[in-house]
Amino acid sequence: MGKVTNAAIQAKQQARERRLRLETDRQAQEDRIDEATAAVIVAVDEIGAAQSARSAAVTAAQALFDAAVAAAEEAADVVVAGAEQRIGLSLRALAAEKLAGLRIAELTELPVAEVRRLSKLPATHGAAARTAEPPGRAAVGAGAAPVALAG
Repeated sequence: MGKVTNAAIQAKQQARERRLRLETDRQAQEDRIDEATAAVIVAVDEIGAAQSARSAAVTAAQALFDAAVAAAEEAADVVVAGAEQRIGLSLRALAAEKLAGLRIAELTELPVAEVRRLSKLPATHGAAARTAEPPGRAAVGAGAAPVALAG
């Protein structure tokens, strides 16, 4: 009986050691699973934060771009309006010299319709009028009524 008892005791001891090893291995596996899962959660959070930061940056950049485009368009509109005023004054000066609209169009290489449109623009006052006044034609200056163009 002693042999059976010793064998049973040894078998129980071996079973306990195997179970402890399996539990240790299982715990190590669970720790690795927890670490890998936590790493995925952290990386997903980083992606979300990066996407939010990118979205905010794109929105801010778009607002800056829109403001820059609006400023550029406004500046161009001011320049174009000033140039058209000066053209209008010069066209009225040509008309005051008794040139027909068709002749003015030929001289300036502008379409007749554009000559008519620009010559009808109202003259500006103040500094803009002084810079818009064509050289040598102060009599036609700011405030002069548009001259009808024969064409």
